[in-house]
Amino acid sequence: MFRSFFLFTLLFHFLTIVSAQQDDTEHYCNKAHQSRVFFQKSVRQSSYTDNYDLKYYRFEWQINPAIYGISGTVTPYFMAGEEDMQTISFDFSKQLIIDSIVWHGSKISYSQPEEYRLDIFFPRAVKASTLDSLSISYHGTPPSGGFGSFIKGTHNGTPILWTLSEPFGAQDWWPCKNGLDDKIDSIDVIITSPAEYRAASNGMLSDEILNFDGTKTWHWKHRYPITPYLVAFAVTDYLAYEDEVQLSDGTKMPMVNYVYPEHAQAARKGTLENVKALQFFDSLFVDYPFKNEKYGHAQFGWGGGMEHQTMSFVVNFDWGCWLMSWHISGLEIMSPVAAGRISGSMKDLPPISKA
Repeated sequence: MFRSFFLFTLLFHFLTIVSAQQDDTEHYCNKAHQSRVFFQKSVRQSSYTDNYDLKYYRFEWQINPAIYGISGTVTPYFMAGEEDMQTISFDFSKQLIIDSIVWHGSKISYSQPEEYRLDIFFPRAVKASTLDSLSISYHGTPPSGGFGSFIKGTHNGTPILWTLSEPFGAQDWWPCKNGLDDKIDSIDVIITSPAEYRAASNGMLSDEILNFDGTKTWHWKHRYPITPYLVAFAVTDYLAYEDEVQLSDGTKMPMVNYVYPEHAQAARKGTLENVKALQFFDSLFVDYPFKNEKYGHAQFGWGGGMEHQTMSFVVNFDWGCWLMSWHISGLEIMSPVAAGRISGSMKDLPPISKA
């Protein structure tokens, strides 16, 4: 009975809010609207990337959060389209320096005819409908477009480096196929950094290796389709801990939390509240789609949050304050408020308005 009433209420508020949104003032968190305002259509998808289907990426990056920069190797696996391929193209910033592109063990040629275009030339054609791969090694200081696609900051005097590629910022720091039209089927994110830091990213942490040179390597595996703007990492001196989320089908899913050490007490309280919210949504709607891996948080310095796949980046853990800023439309208004009332973190809020 409660489920039916709640869903009816959601629909009612969605319809009234849509009809009420006639003015031009929208909250900064309405990122879809901002992408329409601030970004040209030409960067959303490129016709020169239409001749292949992305299957897999292996990202191997060296990151020091004290230094603004990136270096490493990206290896995409792709399926050629209906015609043989002599060239493959990616969306990628010309500001980054390409060290080599290797295909079948040999270096091959490339060009960068535009600010965000990388053309790679095969010495012989890749046959239609054939799975193939290549490796692009590069380094440099990425531009930081959009909402800050590549950012270096500090917390409590400690350096942090994070990415936030929504809507079209992935091309600022890795060779991608920008847009939403071709999800990558799965990824591995392998980050090496000085040993005093931790690296947060998508999927499940499969390995943590202490290297002889005083660095650590963090290997994250994600086995769900993902769009380029949701690929993300953050590196700093995180304190890591887990909460367990008991879902309605019996699944015990980890909620993995990477938080600033100086915010540990507030974070532990806040993530326990979020366990209740996730269980509440699980009881009302469909299954959380990545329950076989995790849901997680990584703290960062951007004012608000970003729902990177399996690992949301959040500025703090005071849900009662900043969840209310998600006043965009429909479910994004009603769901966090209802969950907050269930958990008690928003019990002192005034009644919900219909418009």
